[in-house]
Amino acid sequence: MPEMLSELSKKPPTGMRTEVRELSRKVGVRA
Repeated sequence: MPEMLSELSKKPPTGMRTEVRELSRKVGVRA
């Protein structure tokens, strides 16, 4: 899962950009 998030954060889809950003933010706070 972490690998997928890192990949998405590097090259996020057009529509998932906001979602990925929120996810990465949550993960960052969590980690």
